Amino acid sequence: MSQTSKNFRIQLAIDKGGVTSHGIRKYKIKDIFRDKTTNVPRTIAGGEDLDNRAHIKDSIANIGYIERSNPPVVYLDKNDNPCLFDGFHSTDAAEAVEGEDYEMNCEVIEFHSELEKNILQQALNIGLPCKEPTKAEMALNLQDLCEQGLIDKNNDAEIDAAIDQLCPERGDTFKRGLRNMVKRATGVPVKFRSWDATESKKMLANHGIGTGGNWNDNKQGYESVLKNATAWREMGKAASRFRNGDVNKGNPTHRPTYMTIGLGGEPAKGNFKKGRHGVIDETQEVFDNYMYYFNWCLKQGKEPELSDIARFSYVLPQDMSCEHDKAPIPIDDHTNMILDQPPAPPED
Repeated sequence: MSQTSKNFRIQLAIDKGGVTSHGIRKYKIKDIFRDKTTNVPRTIAGGEDLDNRAHIKDSIANIGYIERSNPPVVYLDKNDNPCLFDGFHSTDAAEAVEGEDYEMNCEVIEFHSELEKNILQQALNIGLPCKEPTKAEMALNLQDLCEQGLIDKNNDAEIDAAIDQLCPERGDTFKRGLRNMVKRATGVPVKFRSWDATESKKMLANHGIGTGGNWNDNKQGYESVLKNATAWREMGKAASRFRNGDVNKGNPTHRPTYMTIGLGGEPAKGNFKKGRHGVIDETQEVFDNYMYYFNWCLKQGKEPELSDIARFSYVLPQDMSCEHDKAPIPIDDHTNMILDQPPAPPED
């Protein structure tokens, strides 16, 4: 029976049935086998993080334990010898301060497959501690798993399952882009190309095209990327630039924003032309709706007011340190003040 783990990456693997945790055991550092050459994700991510090593070393020397750190993770070889799987920084730092006879609390885990072992190692180690892993780093490691035959590169479900375990906190757009990056790297044809903000900015810059509302002297206007999922937001930003310009950079008011159109997902029936024109139509609809409202105000002889078309009534409970998830939090309709959340109903 697998125990639960305080390391959320390991717990996720336990929940998926790929790993068993045998809990925390003490081992002397000299008895733990450490082979950093097998730590492929760490090598790809750029080697050791000396700042993090120094922090761990100071923590052990000053307060006697590793602050803000999960215990090292080990697995047992066929002779039940502990082999270090994760925690090279903390183990090295503890040895430097306390010596090789120092006993460390280690979480002992057991893998159910070579694939689970590889994915968990990447989830724990891809990217240096306290640093965000890049999409390219993740794709490189997943590509390696595909080339080993541990993941079927032609099976989206298998790739998605690995990605969900590798980066569960990432959004769907990031995951979809990562999957397509892996497929392209392994030679699988991909019909739809997803672009995140960093990728599109770099590609467009190579052609002298700006993003993010940057000013273009040649066009005497601003430039941005407009996707179907963000049409309302980008139109608001374009209207703001038209009204305010960019005071900090000295760019003028009353100038348009030139849009590069993108799609947030593969269009229905693979019709890219219709999907792209749909972004233009959606933008026109946004503009038409605002114009209707302003013309209605003129006919009524009244000043436009936000409350005519939008009123704030509730917020979703999301701060779980002081809110419960059983009821929304009301907003006063007249003052827009966020009120106290009603008590949670009694449990059944």
